[in-house]
Amino acid sequence: MARAAVRARHGSYVFQRGSTWYVRVGPKRIPKSLGIRGTRMDAELAASKLTEAHKRAVQAARPLMTQEWRPDYTPGKHPGPDGGEIIASATDLIYLDASGAFVRTAPNGGLRSVASSIPRLGLNLPVDLCGVTDAVRPTLVRKDSDDAIFQTYLDHGGPDRAGIHDFDRGAAVKVWEVFKSVINKPLRDCSREDGRKLAQHFLDAGNSTATVKKKINRLGAACKLAVDEGLLKFNPFSGVTPTKVMIDGKLQSDKKKRVGFSPADIDLIKANLGTLSNEYQLLVKLLATTGMRLGEALAIKSEVADAAVRHVWVGSKTDSSWRPMPFPESMLPLLPAKIDGLLFPSIGVDRDTATKKQILAATNDASHRLNGRFIKKIGIVVPPKCKKDVHSFRHLAETRLRDVGCPKDWREAILGHLKGTSDGYGEFPVAKLKSWSDSIGF
Repeated sequence: MARAAVRARHGSYVFQRGSTWYVRVGPKRIPKSLGIRGTRMDAELAASKLTEAHKRAVQAARPLMTQEWRPDYTPGKHPGPDGGEIIASATDLIYLDASGAFVRTAPNGGLRSVASSIPRLGLNLPVDLCGVTDAVRPTLVRKDSDDAIFQTYLDHGGPDRAGIHDFDRGAAVKVWEVFKSVINKPLRDCSREDGRKLAQHFLDAGNSTATVKKKINRLGAACKLAVDEGLLKFNPFSGVTPTKVMIDGKLQSDKKKRVGFSPADIDLIKANLGTLSNEYQLLVKLLATTGMRLGEALAIKSEVADAAVRHVWVGSKTDSSWRPMPFPESMLPLLPAKIDGLLFPSIGVDRDTATKKQILAATNDASHRLNGRFIKKIGIVVPPKCKKDVHSFRHLAETRLRDVGCPKDWREAILGHLKGTSDGYGEFPVAKLKSWSDSIGF
């Protein structure tokens, strides 16, 4: 009587029909007789060469999965939530709100598993016990080392070694992207000639030497940190920015003189004031009617209690700037009934608790919002070799005070230019200061 066939176990590749053992391998799983009788162990030993070749072929057919950085946004500007904007680099996202103020940063994408074009095995090459030859063993795709150097600067650079944040971070990322597109060379291979080439690129784009120096210094700071940490041996961006350029056939400084706003400029500012948030509108009016510095206005958080004339003390507590500042009559209806907290809560900064870096960041953000996104875009005419920015309100205040006959020492007291000690302010009663500052107007 014929012996019943032994069914293959689930996942088994050898089975028995009658007394003969078979093996099932290959793409179509066609049974192949091993031509032997005996135990299952005998069959598996006999089939080992066939199964080894089959497993190698299956392994070779499988794609090798590697990790690659895949961005969610292409580098550039993209619409953000709630009318804001997203600035994307190859690795980072900078979120700005509808007013252009910094909100947060986030990674642009992340590591994704992708199928590599590198085969797992070279079938025509000898294999080791693991089935992979040294000749074809792939390496994981890693983040570019230069990007890692720059990311270290973003995370740990700056004067406090606490990282680069807010506007400065976004500006640094933009410069880094320009460097990679213009120079297209690893940092370790860059020379000062490459640094000069990048500086010339920024100059050709219409930037002043001061602006180019600021841009190049961001890369220089990143390389200096890498040199300090032993990642680079040379800083190619040190001392490469020219201080003079050819103007009208002569080598001269392109430094621009800041001038005050003209009556036509003020009309433009008033006409476009509605494009700013309420907080920025109040800030512009306060700067225009008092001539105080931007950082001084952002630090206002309390007024002198029970004073006959509403006023605050502003300045950096130096002999020349720490002074009483009366609020002009035109500003009183726009102010809270009593200032008992930051006058500009979303853009201001408490100098008593904030670090120097936080104070500088807040001032820079407000400055770039007013200068880059407002003053430069509303059509203000700037004479040659001159510039107009938020600081021009101080020049305008000086001019208007002088035009109404305000003595020089009183002008200096109002604008924070007075020389000597703060005790000298006893000679300038707040009520009299207010009478002069009321004449500045908007």
